[in-house]
Amino acid sequence: MKLQLKEQVKDLNKGIQGFTQAAMLLKHINADTLRDDLTQAVCDRAFIGEDKLPRNEKAFKEQIKRARSRLPAVKEALSRYLQETAAAYAELNGKLGKHPLTHLLRLRLQTLLAPGFATRTPWAQWPRLPSTSKP
Repeated sequence: MKLQLKEQVKDLNKGIQGFTQAAMLLKHINADTLRDDLTQAVCDRAFIGEDKLPRNEKAFKEQIKRARSRLPAVKEALSRYLQETAAAYAELNGKLGKHPLTHLLRLRLQTLLAPGFATRTPWAQWPRLPSTSKP
């Protein structure tokens, strides 16, 4: 489907709203790695989501139509979730120095928000992800 929607995917790589700020807050993840991970997460959700995989050409073409219409909404939602998660991470990371279990908490955070977290995080968990990083 990426080949069929290559222009939309190219635009997606360029314009995830708030990406620069989120990448600076999540500085432990390389910006290009984060961008690729987010692109893949948006594509996974927009292209297939909860739908069954297409089994014939007609179903594939219908899936492409659905994917094309879902892509902007998924991109916007993931952008919002990313900004909230990055802000919560930065706030918590700033307060960790005062906690006696700083090392363990930092390790837990880095495991939760490690490179590839966007594609590993189930879509239903994204709205709750910022709360797992709040102080």
